[in-house]
Amino acid sequence: MLELYLIRHGETLWNQDSKYQGHQDVPLSDKGRQQAKRLAHSLKDVNIDAFYASDLSRAYDTAKAMAEERGLEVKLDKRLREVNFGDWEGRTYPEIKRLYPDVVKQWITEPSSVQLPQGEDFGFVKKRAYAAVKDIVESRQYEGRIAVVSHGATIRTILCSVLDFPLKAMWQMEQGNTALNIIKFHKDHPPILNLLNSVWHSGSRKKEEKIN
Repeated sequence: MLELYLIRHGETLWNQDSKYQGHQDVPLSDKGRQQAKRLAHSLKDVNIDAFYASDLSRAYDTAKAMAEERGLEVKLDKRLREVNFGDWEGRTYPEIKRLYPDVVKQWITEPSSVQLPQGEDFGFVKKRAYAAVKDIVESRQYEGRIAVVSHGATIRTILCSVLDFPLKAMWQMEQGNTALNIIKFHKDHPPILNLLNSVWHSGSRKKEEKIN
């Protein structure tokens, strides 16, 4: 059995301003760097065999905070990137809703059928991101414990794949900054979601949620 720690990156400068980031390489904020350090500290006694991340710096730097303590490198995979939001990148939701009302409405009700203006469609993101996860799991021969750091929307699509949910279910899954999700992968049966959106290490949840 392989245990996958699927983690969202820490807060960025654009997260502070509620701007869509997508493929823009926006760095962690001071708060985001502190979140990454707290996450690393909370997992310091957990044996993690390997670290993987999106090639965007906010994901890489979050993973690096954990990997360095163990003397490990972070392996980058571009398929773990956030959704390419195209023309929406750098804009807030109110701006997007005002400029693209019809697209936003369809995006919320049926995201699998929407092509974002100059960006990606979520069906493609789901395929590329889950393919990356499966390749990583298979390369580890379904054994051990690994950490993968990615992005909010991308993680939601991965969770939909794991649970065999339609993509519109992604809006019912919260993913805070440095949220930890745990998925167990077995060779003989479908993956099992063991933990969702745990952010106790950031002080947002009760400490009883601590991972042993």
